[in-house]
Amino acid sequence: MTETDTDTAAGGADDRNWFVRAVVAVVHGPRRWSPAVFFAYDFAILAGLLLIGPFHQVDWKSFGNPIPKVMPSAVPWAGALGGVCISLVGVAGHARHGDWDARRYGYWHLTRAALGAIFGSVAVLIVTLLLQNVKPTTSSGSTDFTPSGVAVLSVIAFVVGFREETFRSLIIRVADIILAPSQNDAAVTYALVPSIVDFGNATVGAADPATKTTRMFNGGQSTLTLTSANVSLQQPGKDVRFVLTPDPATLATGESAEIALTWTPSAAGPLIATMQVNVPGSTIACTLTGTAT
Repeated sequence: MTETDTDTAAGGADDRNWFVRAVVAVVHGPRRWSPAVFFAYDFAILAGLLLIGPFHQVDWKSFGNPIPKVMPSAVPWAGALGGVCISLVGVAGHARHGDWDARRYGYWHLTRAALGAIFGSVAVLIVTLLLQNVKPTTSSGSTDFTPSGVAVLSVIAFVVGFREETFRSLIIRVADIILAPSQNDAAVTYALVPSIVDFGNATVGAADPATKTTRMFNGGQSTLTLTSANVSLQQPGKDVRFVLTPDPATLATGESAEIALTWTPSAAGPLIATMQVNVPGSTIACTLTGTAT
């Protein structure tokens, strides 16, 4: 055998060994993949997305979107694009020797495109159906999104696919909206009595300030704890002072705490101010009025 034949045989053996190693790595899963394998994987997905993306002449409706009037077909595409982009950023940023941790992030990189499409789509459904920040237009009996609306929803899907923490924050916000008590429920549960405090006529520079009292009632099923930090005066109530008694006040169901109000006007004119008390799930307000002479 000549030297050339030996080199060729060695090269063929190396090629076969490389193929065997690649097959073994794939069989053992992404926890043993190198950054180069993930880069090739992400780049293949990225190329596929760009080939079938909205910049191509393919009609998006032909992909079988069952709810085109609610969610444009470009949304899952944008979410998948955001997911594969953050995966590429991770591969490029941690490909250094000793910094690559495929055992911890292998499956994360493997699923980023799919999860990006899912998270982006759900986020857009939340925005359009629950939060209603972007609404479809209605004309001639048909409902559809304007081009700018599609672009906005695609950007939302891309951002959520790129940064899954945004999706978690959105889910928390939706849970608060659905499960938290409404403003009306809180208003029925807690009350300031009276809710309108009229100081009447007060004299500017008088030695004795005008005084009034209101009470905070707890009509809920659980104990309410209030401190002075829960009470605030909105402008132009800077000449009004309040004292919560007791402070802190622990109110069981049916109990109340006194809030003493004093007004020392510094200038003539009417007083129209608001005192607010922060309670779980809402803010209870009390209107303050008077006339300074």
